[in-house]
Amino acid sequence: RPAKLKEFARKFVERAFRRPLTDEQKALYVDRQFADAADPAAAVKRSVLLALKSPRFLYREVGGPGADGYDVASRLSFALWDTGPDAELMKAAG
Repeated sequence: RPAKLKEFARKFVERAFRRPLTDEQKALYVDRQFADAADPAAAVKRSVLLALKSPRFLYREVGGPGADGYDVASRLSFALWDTGPDAELMKAAG
């Protein structure tokens, strides 16, 4: 069960950030929360709250020289459907 909860937390943070996590982000938002919390359910709550308070979730990144497929997918998705990119669009962005 803890492995499934950790995988859920990782997928949640990826969806919130609208892109795959880097190793550093995974360590901060998922691994550290599971290491610090005594209960896996508490670790999931901490991971979710940390992601929802992050500027990466709250603000969409505006293009620029470092724009990639995930930025384009996010802008396209919000312009057309007023929501984050779905699984198919994320796969195409990758």
